[in-house]
Amino acid sequence: VNPDDMNGNIILSYAKAMEEEDWDNAQKLHESQDLYKGKVIGYNKGGVLVKVGMVRGFVPASQLDSGRRYNNAQSNEDR
Repeated sequence: VNPDDMNGNIILSYAKAMEEEDWDNAQKLHESQDLYKGKVIGYNKGGVLVKVGMVRGFVPASQLDSGRRYNNAQSNEDR
């Protein structure tokens, strides 16, 4: 929210509002300790990046379900 422009109009950002809502949802997930099933959008040796709405989050490898690891995956989609 920008308090006002040169004409005194209030300016709102839909993207910022959605991002703030996604942050709230991520915080609620963290506090509740519920499982979150999301798409992996990146990875490194330390863990993976996942999206919660418009927010990206890092999940350490130690927190991943060990039943779905692919050590010899042929493509990024398989990892």
